[in-house]
Amino acid sequence: MQSAIRLLAALCILLAQGCSHPPLQPKTQAEIAVIAGNFRFNDGGNAIFFTLDKGMDAAPADTHPATFVFVISGSDCISMKGLLPNYFDGLEGTSGGMRIFILHKRFIGTSDCGSQFIEMDYPSRWIEDQAEFILAQLSIAAMNYQRPSKLLLVGISEGAEVVPVLAGRIRDVTHAALLGNGGMDPYDALRLQATKYGFTDAARDIDIICNDSPASFDRVVADRSCRYWSEMRSLRHTDNLLRLDIPLFVAMGEADRMVPIESAWYIRDRFAAAGKTTLRVLTVPDADHGFRARDVSVLPQVWRRLEEWMQERTGGGK
Repeated sequence: MQSAIRLLAALCILLAQGCSHPPLQPKTQAEIAVIAGNFRFNDGGNAIFFTLDKGMDAAPADTHPATFVFVISGSDCISMKGLLPNYFDGLEGTSGGMRIFILHKRFIGTSDCGSQFIEMDYPSRWIEDQAEFILAQLSIAAMNYQRPSKLLLVGISEGAEVVPVLAGRIRDVTHAALLGNGGMDPYDALRLQATKYGFTDAARDIDIICNDSPASFDRVVADRSCRYWSEMRSLRHTDNLLRLDIPLFVAMGEADRMVPIESAWYIRDRFAAAGKTTLRVLTVPDADHGFRARDVSVLPQVWRRLEEWMQERTGGGK
């Protein structure tokens, strides 16, 4: 539908016949095209990725999205394919259109999520892969004369841990958002949640078995390698966030059982103590880790609030 409308508009201009075309209606979720691809990394590995556009159906044929959104999803070997495009209801691209990119971890959607996935599932791998993917997409866009005015990084759950690192590496990033995560260092958050919900045995096992030496990296505890746990322990998430000089949005459900809500309050207080005014914190009453409250998804409202915030905060530190 979208390509047909753009072709019609182009023909009208070329023929200069004063052609009038029918009013454009907003696309339904079923009409939003989700494009899947396979990204090959420089080391020969690969991962599945998806792209979709929002707010572009009424734009002229030669218009490019004003905003690029790179989404780093959470843990576990689960593909987002079955959730798209509905997962992004609430993001509408009302300010010049929006292109959303999602790069999966290696082996998601291409295997049974066994030992190969576990072996490649650790923070420094995610950072390198996401950085290579983002820079490649920006390079492709530049070759096609596309220069988005805003570049948003969104980290969901575990994916939030690497967002400030990527934002520090990629100078084009203008905004950052964390959903289902806050600003505590990940291991501190794990220990707090373990105490609150009674899984301290798992945390103790990680401490005992994973001794932070390379020799222990291949061992698996709580479905993750010791390399994963070691790197999570060494991530200084709070410090990385405090170093950012771009607007930051944090959203958490107050009934989250995966990440403590205290993580959102903690980063709010740390930013205030540092005199930084670049943070917006949204906490949702009764909402869980997936932003469901009383069996109803409130995720669209979270996305909507995030987009409104982006329109307000168009420059670092403002």
